[in-house]
Amino acid sequence: MNDQSNQYQQLIAKCWADEVFKHRLLDNPAETLKAEGMELPEGVSVQVVENTAQDFTLVIPSRPT
Repeated sequence: MNDQSNQYQQLIAKCWADEVFKHRLLDNPAETLKAEGMELPEGVSVQVVENTAQDFTLVIPSRPT
């Protein structure tokens, strides 16, 4: 598993354990990710959504160059 996948898993686990953190991540994702030590390229927009029993989000990554 690569470092980025590990970081994402840790973020998800933290969201499940800490509602305040989860809401901070949902409300201000870029700032929260940076505070967690994740580097974001300049000008990148970050969106965080939460799946529910009624909603499922599928993200199609950009095609590799």
